[in-house]
This record gives sequence, C-alpha cells and structure tokens, in this order.
Amino acid sequence: MAFSDAGTIEKPLSILLLHSYSETQSWTFDENEGFLDVLTNSDRSFDITVEYMDTKRYYSDAYFETFSTLFDFKHANKEYDIIAVTDDNALRFILPYKESYFKDTPLFFCGVNALNNYDFSKYDDIYGIREKTSIEETIKNIQRLEPTANQFYFLFDDSNTAVINIQDIVSRMNVSFPQLSYEIVTAPTLEDMQSIVSSITDPDSVFIYGFFMIDEGGIAYEPNYGAQIIVNSTDLSTYGLWTFSMDTGVIGGKLVSGYEQGKNMGDLLLRYLNDEVESNFLDSSLGNKFIYDYEALRKQDLDVTILQQSITFLNKPESFFERHQRVLLASFGIALALVLYIVTLRIQIKRKTQYIKKTTSHLMEYRRQASLNHLIKGVAHDINTPVGNIVTITDFIKRIPSHVPDYHSKINDAVQRIEIATEQINTLINQFRNISTEIKDTSFVPGKNEHISINQLIDEIASLALFTVGQKIDFQVTGDMNVFFPISREHLNAILEPLIDNSIEHGFIDNVDGRIQVDIHKLSDGIQLIYSDNGTGIRDDITEQIFEPFFSTAKHLKHSGLGLFGSKNTVTAYCGTIEFQQQKEGATFVITFPYECSIL
Repeated sequence: MAFSDAGTIEKPLSILLLHSYSETQSWTFDENEGFLDVLTNSDRSFDITVEYMDTKRYYSDAYFETFSTLFDFKHANKEYDIIAVTDDNALRFILPYKESYFKDTPLFFCGVNALNNYDFSKYDDIYGIREKTSIEETIKNIQRLEPTANQFYFLFDDSNTAVINIQDIVSRMNVSFPQLSYEIVTAPTLEDMQSIVSSITDPDSVFIYGFFMIDEGGIAYEPNYGAQIIVNSTDLSTYGLWTFSMDTGVIGGKLVSGYEQGKNMGDLLLRYLNDEVESNFLDSSLGNKFIYDYEALRKQDLDVTILQQSITFLNKPESFFERHQRVLLASFGIALALVLYIVTLRIQIKRKTQYIKKTTSHLMEYRRQASLNHLIKGVAHDINTPVGNIVTITDFIKRIPSHVPDYHSKINDAVQRIEIATEQINTLINQFRNISTEIKDTSFVPGKNEHISINQLIDEIASLALFTVGQKIDFQVTGDMNVFFPISREHLNAILEPLIDNSIEHGFIDNVDGRIQVDIHKLSDGIQLIYSDNGTGIRDDITEQIFEPFFSTAKHLKHSGLGLFGSKNTVTAYCGTIEFQQQKEGATFVITFPYECSIL
C-alpha cells in the first residue's frame, strides 16, 4: 500500500502482463518472477493481471482468432495504466491494440530478439529490453577451454523465434570471427536433430545449443528437455546461450537469463514512473552472466582455472568449509566467546588475586600481631610464677636471723630454689626467641642448597633428641632418600623436636617399645614429611587445640604448651603446612613444604 505526500492512500497502478508462452515454461516462469520481484519490492502499489498465450503449444491462425476474441471479452472494457509483454509473440499480438483501446497506455516489453522487425516510429510510449545473446564472450571462453576446437555447430528448431536468433548470430559471427568455421543446424523434429548431432564425431568440434522447443508437428518441449537429448547424443562438448539449457549436461557460457529479462523490464518501468528514462530501448546483454556446470566441465576434462571471469558454478562440490559452514562458524563463535570469557576471567582472577594477596598480607600481619600479643601475655604469665618465687625466696632470705643454727642450710636451699626459677625463666625466653624466628625468603637455589639432605638432617636431629631418653625408641626414616630442601638444621629441629618430645612424654608413657617413623616424599612442587608413632594418639576432643600456644595436657609437669605451636610457626614461615591426621594407632602429622616461597 502506497501513500501520497498528503498521507492519503494512493490507488494501485493497474498492469496487464501478457506472456507469449505458458506459465509451465521455465523461461516464462523466470521472466514473470523477475518482473514481479522488482515491483513488489518497490515503494509503489500495483494491481497486476497476468495472461498466458501458450503459443509454444498453440500457434495457428485459428488459435490466434480464438484467443483474440477471449482477450477482447476480458480486457476491452478495462482501463490499464501499464501494459507489459514478454517475448515476440505477445508483442506482435498486442501492437494492433495500440491503435484501439490501449492507444494511450504505455507499453513495456522484454525477451524480444530483433527490434528492426517492428515499426515503433509512430509510438513514443513503447519501452523495452532487447534479448541479446553473448555469442562473442561464450566463444572466446570456448577457445580458452578447448584451444583445438575449429568447428562450431549452433543448434536450433525451425520456429520463427529461431529464425530471428539465427539471423543475429550469423551477422555477428561474420563480424567478430570471420576466420572461424561454423554451421547453423536446424531440424524439423527433435529426433532428426538427435540423429544429426550423433553423426558428428570430429573431436575438434563443439556444439552450441540454442533451443529446440517445438517441432513441425506442433509438439512443444521444455527447452531444457531438448538440451538433455542433445547432450546424451554426443561425447563432444555442448555449450549454451540461455539459462534454461543448464542442469542438463550443457557446459554453459555467458547466458541470457529469463529472470534478468523480467527484472530489467521492471526496472525500466519504475524509471519511467520516476521520469528517469533516458532511452526507450535497452540492450539486455549487460544482464547476461557467466554460468558453468562444474560437473560438465570435469566430465570433458576441461581446466576450470582457465575461466578467469566472475563465474557462477552449478553442481560444484562443496569445500569442507562450505559443507560445514554453519558448524564451523558456530564453533568459531563459541571459541571466540570462550576466549573472550577466559581473557575476562583471567583479568578478574588477576584482580582478585591481587586483592587476596593484599588482604592476606594484612590478615597475616594481623594474625602475627595477635599471636605475638597472645604469646607475650602467655610468656609473661608463665614467667610471673618463677619471678614471684624468686621475690618470695629473696624476702624469706632477708628475714632469716643469722644466729639461727641451720642458717647456712636454709640459705643454700633458698639459692637452689632461685636457680630452679631462673632456669625456668631462661627456658621460656629461649622458646620465645625460637618461636619468633622469621624467614624472609626460602626459594630453592640449585647449586647453593642442594647439599642439604633431608634424611641426613632428620637422622641427626633424632639421634640427639633420643640420646638422653631412658627407654628404647625405634626411629626410622623411609621413603625417598635422595631429597634436598633449603632448610637449616635449627629450623627442622624446631619442627621435629616437639613432635619427638610429645611422642616420648605422651604417646609412649605406657609403651616400652616405642616406634617413630618419618616417611619422605618428593613432590612435583615440593616435599612432604609424614611423621607417625605407635603411641596412644591424641584425644578427639583436643585435636583442634593442639597447635594453639600454651595449650598443654601436662601443665602439671611444667610444660609450656609452646611445642607444636612453635613447629607450626616454623613450618608456616616456609609457606608450608602441618596437619594432624587421626589414625587407628598413634599420632600422624603431615608436613608439606613447597619449593618456592616468598614471605609477604
């Protein structure tokens, strides 16, 4: 629906479209589609009436008289804004009506071969598209594909349309290819044409199929049917001039298209309505296109790469990309989306990692300060007892009269108590100093630290720790014996000594056959020590507290509760972990050290 500038609905332009042939003819069908596509996609509104003369099957004076009577009955009293016709028969039929009731109606045509067969001089409102074959371009490509070809046969039926096209071909061949040998072949029947073609066997000959759509008996054929018969009658190459010959085994050429004929007529009509027409009659050869059948080319063993023009190939095998284009494009899109997602995720992870590192740094500092405060309070509390004892004993000494008979004995006893208290203070201070050890960088440096053998250090530490023990302890080092790690004796001792002491003082209290095993494992990114004994184990209700400072189940034995806390503190300084694992027998601790460690 179209609207005028004032916003009112414009009346559709009425068009009578008259076709020479039947709607079942592929050529006519294509012309009709091309014309209607242009008009329906424009911004104008049209009311189109379509008529088919069917002159390929019915071509006689009696038929034309009958058709004229029916045409008058249907259209004589109707007013049309535009008359459009396709091919010569419809144009010859409609021209007399320009003298009667279509006198003032613009006429458009397409598919007409020779304009000099008509007298358009007395009309100024007739516009049309001349149907012109591309003989020159087609023959030049044949010569590229088959350089030895020296005889060309043009094949047509005996119709009036064929006569017009043959006249055009002869005049153009004599001008463009005066030295080229060619022959026009016509036949009254398709069987006769088939016989002629099959009799030509010279390998340097080629056929150019025009059309064979009607024989002398009035039998009409689809134009592609005739092409198929010809191709099946010879082993020689057969080329074409019109698109309706394709998909039959015809190799192709620069072809006239029925769709382009109808489309060009529609474009000309729209230019007329917009007052943009520069010439009443246009040459349609500009709309012809190079179209070739890939399978037909390969069948004749012709080199496809010789064809350098912009070409449309029919029946060309799809490439891997063409066969799977949707899947590949979808996969590419998914891959691209995943890449973008991964990049975005990595950026987010990097930002989160930086945030976590910063937060972790603050948290570790806070925890260190909290642990240190807790440690200082605990040490202060534990030191307070022996200091108080010293103060009390000192005050007691001051109050002892010198004339008391056992004066010296009481003084010696008091001094011994002071020494014990002093030793307790010294022990607490040493433990506090060891626990507060900080390691700034423990990166493994090959060549510099490779001499540090873990199993050798463990053996030495265990020997010293068990030297003063009264009971027999079976101590074994198992696993990977050729493991090196950059840890000092003092630090490894600070880790293992509290474990050994706990095994002896708590695990083996009722067991005279104590056994301790340290299993060494070399990991891809570090080492792992598994410490285990066969003692009484650790109660389930206290496993969550054993690494806390000043926690001890033997306070009555003057234990400070800093042993396992010190072990964990030293392990953590190496970016490692120490975990307790409950077993059926004894106690097991898993200690893991990474090779790379940078303390924040």
